[in-house]
Amino acid sequence: MTNAARPIGRAALYFARVERGHATTNRSALIVSIGVLGFASGLPNVLVNDTLSAWLSDLGFKPSDIGLLSLLTLPYGLKLLWAPLLDHAPAPGFSALGLRRSWIALFCVLLVAAFAALAWVGPSAADSPVLPAAIAGLCIAALSASLEIGRAHV
Repeated sequence: MTNAARPIGRAALYFARVERGHATTNRSALIVSIGVLGFASGLPNVLVNDTLSAWLSDLGFKPSDIGLLSLLTLPYGLKLLWAPLLDHAPAPGFSALGLRRSWIALFCVLLVAAFAALAWVGPSAADSPVLPAAIAGLCIAALSASLEIGRAHV
């Protein structure tokens, strides 16, 4: 197969256009935007797993209750089940952004709402229920895993 007949990936094609001066944005702006998206998709994982566990530990929750929250990482392993569904239609309300970017925008908006819900329902003492915080954490984990699906192909 010759170089002319070999298929080129979207990223390689974009960088080739940037090097020739055909793109309206520069390469460093693209790298910064990819870095910001990577940080945004990884931050919820750290906040749900580590910060929530430390918060509950400081409040005096039993280690068994805190250990049960390790199930919040389950959506990261199961995201392959709903990943194909994101390829069929753009997200409602954000369809002008395109297929992948619409899902990214929707998940970012929903993540802000889920973090606000976690802050609102989070436990304040050792005798307060942990279930509302666990549900909010599960929502954050599912949204964050879905955000990683959308970010993977942009």
